[in-house]
Amino acid sequence: MRLRSINPVLGWGIAGFGLAHIVLGSIDLAQSRHQSNDIVKIGANSTIKS
Repeated sequence: MRLRSINPVLGWGIAGFGLAHIVLGSIDLAQSRHQSNDIVKIGANSTIKS
């Protein structure tokens, strides 16, 4: 009975841990692209660097 009440908490903990890795990884990727000037800008005065 007690195991069933812990299981959803464990599931949400694992999901939150995975989501944190996705968010932090995307921040790291954006920062590394910004440092290498490899950002694609979308707009009226857009430039694309490869």
